[in-house]
Amino acid sequence: MELIDTHAHFTFPELQAGVTSWVTVATEPGGLEKAIDLAEKFENMHVALGYHTHYAKDVTVDDLSQLKQLAASDSVVAVGETGLDYHYNFSKQDAQKDIFRAQLNIAAELKKPVILHTRNAFDESMVILIKKGSNF
Repeated sequence: MELIDTHAHFTFPELQAGVTSWVTVATEPGGLEKAIDLAEKFENMHVALGYHTHYAKDVTVDDLSQLKQLAASDSVVAVGETGLDYHYNFSKQDAQKDIFRAQLNIAAELKKPVILHTRNAFDESMVILIKKGSNF
């Protein structure tokens, strides 16, 4: 049986457990290119790029443009981890919603799946997802 870790914040213990492929998730401004560079060094590593809800207050229009450009790469298999997190509130809820919607739009345009992070915000996350539709 082949094991694939679909949400790895890159560490090596998975290899010892028999995982043969994984998706490393880059979630912060300034970290997206690093994940792609890392994936180029490992044959079975794939990348998900996005801006975690905690960083929503720091994400700029330029960051979103960079995300769109980098996520178009074949090595990028998903957009995210993105969503809403009202537990910690590192970013204001309106900023989280704006960045979440922007990343859903990028994923839909690039025809990539989305890795969701939702904490204490399930209902609001679902409203956004339902309004967006299922084309991502």
